Amino acid sequence: MDERLDAMLRDAREGLARSKVPAAEAFVHASDRGFARFSRGELDQHVELEERRAVVRVAHTVDGRSQIASVTTSDISASGIARAATRASEMAKVTPVTEGWPGFATRDEPAPASRSSIAATMRSAEERAGAVGRILETCRERSLAAAGAFESSEHRTALVNTLGLERAQRTPFATCKVFALDAGGSSGFAQQTRRSAADIDVDAIASRAVDKCMAGRDPVALPPGEYDVVLEPSAVVELLEWLAFTTFGAREVADGTSAFAGRIGERVTGSNVTLRDEGAGDRSFSSAFDREGTARSSLVLIDRGVATSVAYDRLYAAREGRASTGNAAPPSSWDDAPIAQSLVMDGGSDTLESLVSKVDRGLWITRFHYVNGFLDPRRTLMTGLTRDGTFVIDRGARGRGVRNMRFTDSVFEALSRCEGLSSLIEAVPTWWSDGGAFYAPAVLLRGLRFSGGGVDPPPA
Repeated sequence: MDERLDAMLRDAREGLARSKVPAAEAFVHASDRGFARFSRGELDQHVELEERRAVVRVAHTVDGRSQIASVTTSDISASGIARAATRASEMAKVTPVTEGWPGFATRDEPAPASRSSIAATMRSAEERAGAVGRILETCRERSLAAAGAFESSEHRTALVNTLGLERAQRTPFATCKVFALDAGGSSGFAQQTRRSAADIDVDAIASRAVDKCMAGRDPVALPPGEYDVVLEPSAVVELLEWLAFTTFGAREVADGTSAFAGRIGERVTGSNVTLRDEGAGDRSFSSAFDREGTARSSLVLIDRGVATSVAYDRLYAAREGRASTGNAAPPSSWDDAPIAQSLVMDGGSDTLESLVSKVDRGLWITRFHYVNGFLDPRRTLMTGLTRDGTFVIDRGARGRGVRNMRFTDSVFEALSRCEGLSSLIEAVPTWWSDGGAFYAPAVLLRGLRFSGGGVDPPPA
């Protein structure tokens, strides 16, 4: 095992022992991150940093009723974890009871599935700067400004509890995002996300962003209405992120706000849609265990259009007499309900170009932003804007750029009108997670509903 992971486990173990708290858990996360951010056509931030965080959770149980509290600290040494455990123990005694608390996972918990060995992702500062320099030059050659970021990081996660359970894993992560910007308001976006920074093709990313920006100049304004659309993976993942928040978790199903509530076993999308949470597979960018130490499973959520499964953590699984699926929320999230963290949408047999060729008149959409998935979660009703590469599709080919438009539609209803998926699926970072990403294909949807047209682009 990695010496640094060994040290994290040792300090967590010793820290909990020093605290003498009988029921406690230490989740320790360490990241070595390299960032090269650029905007206005210049490299304006280039840093390498170490991020360290431990979340120590304690259960105070009297007469079978448990009170839970946690403390977060940046001191991941044994003494820092001991202090956090002591403080959490004091807090737990005055917090409300957590009904149905099953206790921490035991050392008999099944081990996570092994993953293929992955080389370290980190690039040197000089290599990152050189890669960004090529991106900037590609944009300057077409009189465009560039913005974006190149990140190459390595995340290490360790978990120890007082019942003897120990877990540790290293997860590399690398991503590059490029926005090519024209003075007239046109913009183009492209990205790649990989486990190794060496696999990031910055020249290809920059070229795609530039191509979209140039093709999108002098955009036309289209009226609201229903349009056949081809969504690139970045746009699809924006919608999947909201489904992860609102639909696939056991809490939302239990409280009736999820579109899955009362519909397990029913058709919710088109039969060509299969969606899974690949926590156990090599496609996952997360650790193979959740923050409770439970091994992540490969969980099929939608099987050929039918709602099949829900994501559980230990608490919600115990309340319903089920087993945890390894979907406890990461401590970095703002909520503690179970959540799907490694979504993978199966692809089909098309290419992006063949999907476009099937549309007589419609829209090619690179990505969405400002999406709101809380309009009506029971219907998966969402709204949001297109951005950074929206084009008319005219007789099966990409046409002129289109001014940003607002869609308002049910995602499940739109997916019931899915008539094609690309065979290639791409990893796209999730904005809310630390080094996480979802995989999605490009998709063809018939009749996506747009409630606003001709929206002015936001400032760069």
